[in-house]
Amino acid sequence: MKNVILLAALAALPALYADAKINARAGKGDTSRRSSDSNAEKVLAKLREVGRSPNYYWAWTDPWLWYGAKEGDMRFAEEKDGRLRPKPLADVKLTCDYVSRYSDGRRALVNYMDLLSVVGTWQSPRYYAVNRASLTAAVQKQWVEFGAVMVFTWHMDHPYCTNGFPQASYRFTSMGTNRNVVRQILDGTGDPCGTGTADGKSYRTAFKNPRAWFLAQLADIADFFNGLNDPETGKPIPVILRYPHEADGYWFWWGDTWCTPAELRALSRLEADYLRRACGPDRILFAYTPDRHWKSFGREGDTDNTFLARYPGDAYVDILGIDDYSIGIGKTQDEAERYLKEAIGRLRQMTAFASKRNQPVWISESGGSGKRDDFWVYLHRAATAKGVSCSVVDVWCGGCGMMPETPASAEDETAFARRPCVLMEGSRGTSFR
Repeated sequence: MKNVILLAALAALPALYADAKINARAGKGDTSRRSSDSNAEKVLAKLREVGRSPNYYWAWTDPWLWYGAKEGDMRFAEEKDGRLRPKPLADVKLTCDYVSRYSDGRRALVNYMDLLSVVGTWQSPRYYAVNRASLTAAVQKQWVEFGAVMVFTWHMDHPYCTNGFPQASYRFTSMGTNRNVVRQILDGTGDPCGTGTADGKSYRTAFKNPRAWFLAQLADIADFFNGLNDPETGKPIPVILRYPHEADGYWFWWGDTWCTPAELRALSRLEADYLRRACGPDRILFAYTPDRHWKSFGREGDTDNTFLARYPGDAYVDILGIDDYSIGIGKTQDEAERYLKEAIGRLRQMTAFASKRNQPVWISESGGSGKRDDFWVYLHRAATAKGVSCSVVDVWCGGCGMMPETPASAEDETAFARRPCVLMEGSRGTSFR
């Protein structure tokens, strides 16, 4: 009922968020009300502390669950009397190939999962319910057992995606009057949507328009986040939520050429305002994470494709990150060094900006296929370069991101995990709990 009320309240707001109006509104007040002794504030303080040191956390992507399972991943869920729920934490064992093969048995203290596994319209209701139960158990277990936090990327479904589309829903594109879905979310226009599914079956009635569809997704996210609590203290387990990511690229429907920077800023603020109201100030840290394809660092409010063009404002950003798949690639050493120099230059600009706002800086994604055998050396050099303050590095799991492609790459990854500056389970004073 709480989410229904919030949904109605948000729908009644003025449809299009103007920059001047939203900057003067609730965001900064909500952030300032975060409790000083909240788990979220402690996580942020730890990330800031690490960013000022020569150390950094190694983040893992999708380590505990596989959301590609057709009916969801039941490993940490149980079903009784027709109801799905998380397994007791004593029955939840968090392990994966990374632990057994490349990290000497230590687990990451920062982990990534994707909200597309627990909210959306592209899969069956059971798929989302199974993953939601399992992921709730995983988030609680890693928090209680070794003090790890979860980062959520959101590869949002495309509301107009049709049955039979052969790829993930977020890769769908709509044309004509429905090309700019972000604008339709903001102003409440558009056509009925949200009925296309991966298996071609009908699970739900159409939403009035993309705005109604988007607000329904936010309601489900809020409900999920509000169920993530420390079972021993009852306090919220904080999560880190990435705004629509890589928006300076063209490959997502919220990215460059599909909507304007101002529209993307407004969408991010709508997302944050809703979730702050629904979840309170102590559950979510928000991360701004473009890709590396911006033309220059720029300024806030830019209309061109700069790093700051889609920045929603200081009141809406706790963490500054970049997805940079140029690190550790290159057929020759000269080419690899050139890419590294460019990546370090970007990180230095980010560090200069973030240091004035007390924001941790992350390499929020890297890796992928085609890496050099010494990729992990290059990643370390980027994170620890002079003038760079980096608290987290993530290597994406897809396309052999985390898994080595050659024996030499496996040795390089193991050596990386053994670096004293790479913070993982067991590193002194690095647990977030």
